[in-house]
Amino acid sequence: MLELKGANCDKVKIKMSTLSPASKKRVEQNEVDFQEVMLKDTDSHATVAVWDKMVNTLQKGECVTITKCRKLAYDETLLLVSDDEDDDVDNNGNWSNTPISDFKSGTITAVFDVDPYLACPTTSCNNTKLAPAESIQCMKCKNCGRNYGESACNNYIRATVMIEVEDSNKPPQKVAIFKPQIEKLFTSRGFTLPSSNDQTELLLKFFEIIPVDIKFHMINNTIKQLTCKRVA
Repeated sequence: MLELKGANCDKVKIKMSTLSPASKKRVEQNEVDFQEVMLKDTDSHATVAVWDKMVNTLQKGECVTITKCRKLAYDETLLLVSDDEDDDVDNNGNWSNTPISDFKSGTITAVFDVDPYLACPTTSCNNTKLAPAESIQCMKCKNCGRNYGESACNNYIRATVMIEVEDSNKPPQKVAIFKPQIEKLFTSRGFTLPSSNDQTELLLKFFEIIPVDIKFHMINNTIKQLTCKRVA
């Protein structure tokens, strides 16, 4: 990644050097408007992506102000993310009682993917992701082995995000976050979760709220609890 002068700062004013023609990017089964923009300062340049409503709203040579800039550097091959299930407890069964003083401060700076899925309705299965059952039109849980019709399943969400931990010497981490905590993030920014659980809509909402500062508790690279300030 090329480093822009002043890349780690609250605000930077920079000139748009080149804009690519508007195009479409496929996100699962949907087409989303997309455009690449090259930003340039006195020392260097970098290419960023523009999505959805921002496409074709910028002009070459225009100066823009970008807030909460972050330079990210990480080794993706070393970051392991949890399975497709939301374990509600740790090995001692007591994570939900974690005192707020044990929370870390950090900033969610990017989203990699959002996966809305059908989850097992059995409480002990902790919202395990269901897979289509063989030979019959229903979903099967790998944990309890039961089959469920779609109407009986839980609608759940898992996202993979990048978090930069405050006062840490470690590089930003790629972590998982599930529906209860995603809902807190959206609510703090005045959004509600789409009732359709549409992947494209969820992804675009993430783009609107990021970056977002949080206090969080994490187990095995999964954010289990978080709190964040409500923004009017």
